[in-house]
Amino acid sequence: MKRGFHVREFDVVVVGAGAMGSATAWQVASRGRSVLLTEQFEVGHNRGSSHGAVRIFRLAYDDVIIAARFEWLDPDAARERVPGLVFDDEVVFHPDGGRCFAAETLLALQRRVTELGGEVQFSTRATISKVADDHVELFIGDETVRAGVAVVTAGTWVTDVLGGRVTLPKLVLDRERVTHFRPHDPDALWPSFLHHVDPWRYGLQTPGVGLKIGGLREFQLPEVADLAQPTGLPDPKTIDAARRHAERWAPGVDPEPFYGPVCSFTSTESRDFILDRVGPLVVGSPCSDHGFKFTPLIGSLLADLACSTEPSFDLTRHRLSAFH
Repeated sequence: MKRGFHVREFDVVVVGAGAMGSATAWQVASRGRSVLLTEQFEVGHNRGSSHGAVRIFRLAYDDVIIAARFEWLDPDAARERVPGLVFDDEVVFHPDGGRCFAAETLLALQRRVTELGGEVQFSTRATISKVADDHVELFIGDETVRAGVAVVTAGTWVTDVLGGRVTLPKLVLDRERVTHFRPHDPDALWPSFLHHVDPWRYGLQTPGVGLKIGGLREFQLPEVADLAQPTGLPDPKTIDAARRHAERWAPGVDPEPFYGPVCSFTSTESRDFILDRVGPLVVGSPCSDHGFKFTPLIGSLLADLACSTEPSFDLTRHRLSAFH
């Protein structure tokens, strides 16, 4: 079928089938709207920021602790609970924190989209061809698609997809190689944790693999021109930093790191998410490398914007005007 020969119509097209796009399409479909979720890469690809095994889930954040049940532990009490880690200060512990299974989450969301009557396309590049007052037209593969609203959740490709039609704030590209360590006791259970050293670290258990430890900026890889292409291992300084951190703070693991796929993500300078609508375009990127735990909420909010419903959460700090 040639472009323009036949035009398919949807209420909403979502460009980018990562966590946020898949959750948005699910929410749109659950409201009885026709929706197409499109992704330029194959199912389960590892070129974005939603792939892989696990992500941290927590209710304690920089500016709020939502958890009603939490406790302070002194270092000795914390070491007694988690002997594989070293603690030198008080620890905030809340049992409702844990982990999300990333790949399974995406598959579940996409399955719900189709069960609710929506459509999901992979390995199909979407290009916005026309933006009018009340609709958007896109070239998706060999087809022309018209929708009342296009939601762009394209992660590191958000600028390319929008093509200058929306003025975005400055975005920073990061590429981080997933770092794991093998526990000495394969049956040990590890909490998800944030460690406020300089630079700060996070960690969580990847079942069947090991203890995943990452750190913002520290394990950063150089920017490359083609985001679709994987990169090699981190440089020796980064590997040495990972090893030294494990030796000092995680005696329960073998300090020699081993590496998984690269995670590519974009961030605003404030690390706030962009969630806004400009005409028939809704922007849902970037999620600044800490968004996965908010997937259901962000999907609901972007669906609110796409369906012209008053958002259930105050989006002032996430509107485009807040970044200029």
